[in-house]
Amino acid sequence: VGAYKTAPTVVEWMFINCLLLLINVILTLFSMMVGCLLIYHTFLAITNMTTWEHISWNRISYLRNWPEEYGSPFDKGLAGNIITYCCQFGRRSQVNDWQVPSELPEERKDSCLRRLLRTD
Repeated sequence: VGAYKTAPTVVEWMFINCLLLLINVILTLFSMMVGCLLIYHTFLAITNMTTWEHISWNRISYLRNWPEEYGSPFDKGLAGNIITYCCQFGRRSQVNDWQVPSELPEERKDSCLRRLLRTD
């Protein structure tokens, strides 16, 4: 607020501070976009999904027979997903051999995100 100059009328104030106002609007928009990306990618990390899996679930051959309400077949739980996503120290070049389970679990396990959001 200290960077804005004072003026006797609103119109003069806007004219004097137009560049600063424009910069603030642009920074606010960029901050909102980055914030939305951060929230979305945090969701993907804690559910152990890729953007493609989240958006195109029914078009992916290895997920076609896996009900979406069961969550990702690669879900390792909150801690496991975060460790998989964040803690691959020195293992970036190593490829994980992901295997889709051959059959559905007998009882539906709540996905990591559903457990976090459950209200009961």
